[in-house]
Amino acid sequence: MRFSVFFIFLLFSVFASAQRHNEAFGRDATNESLAAEETIQELDFKIYPNPMTGVYLNIDSRRSEVKNIIIFNVLGEAVFEKETLENRIILQNLKTGIYLVKLIQGNHMGLKRLLIP
Repeated sequence: MRFSVFFIFLLFSVFASAQRHNEAFGRDATNESLAAEETIQELDFKIYPNPMTGVYLNIDSRRSEVKNIIIFNVLGEAVFEKETLENRIILQNLKTGIYLVKLIQGNHMGLKRLLIP
């Protein structure tokens, strides 16, 4: 029960943060979300090592488009953003905790949990 309440809170925080992010950049979140619901497909990808050791995080996806990577903390705040074609990113400023990694490639999106001990 406690975990499910936390998970629902986490998802709510992430989506609220994403809406604030869109508003900050002048995007109409309502119209975009309606269009996105019709076109966004699930993206299967892998992140490793997880729990993360060192400063490198590998992100493997079968898709070849540019990777738009956003990492959220448990408060739903975006703490890292990057667009890249690379399969590895450097994360040296993240503190110990649980994070949510959001990967967008084209019209595909996926979420993974990342642990930093």
